[in-house]
Amino acid sequence: MGFAFMVAAFVFVLGAAIGGIVATMKFVPPILGLSVFSISFFFFAYVGMFLALIGPNWLGLRFLDIVIAMCSFLFIIALFRSYHPTCGYRPRVSPVGFIAAILFFLMGVQWGTAGFGTFFTLGMAILFTGSVFLGILLYNTILGWLRNVYIAAFLPLISFLFIAVLKLI
Repeated sequence: MGFAFMVAAFVFVLGAAIGGIVATMKFVPPILGLSVFSISFFFFAYVGMFLALIGPNWLGLRFLDIVIAMCSFLFIIALFRSYHPTCGYRPRVSPVGFIAAILFFLMGVQWGTAGFGTFFTLGMAILFTGSVFLGILLYNTILGWLRNVYIAAFLPLISFLFIAVLKLI
């Protein structure tokens, strides 16, 4: 039960951070960002979960936690490098999509290794979609309150950094 709660908390904060990133993108409509990230999350997590369930489980959960945390740090660095003050986050410039796909795939592998199946992955995809939506609403509200939008654009990365460090503990 504790493992499932930590996974759900990680998925929720990851979704909220990605929602904040989608909210600060200037040239991408939020509904398109929500759709692309939600569909890719479900697809890559399901493929990872399926391959882990049918394949040999030679990867330990702790090792997968460390690899997911390292991939999360790479994701933060790629997002930080892809930020432009005028255009916001530009996912086409850096390998943000590739790193996100690897992160989602590794999360699915971890779930399959832990013995969670399709319904768990579907539930996490619904939680992820809802948290991306809430992240878009939250960070749009924050961007409306603050005058310095350049600093507010990095708030999603700070929240994601916090949960990535907690993943290591």
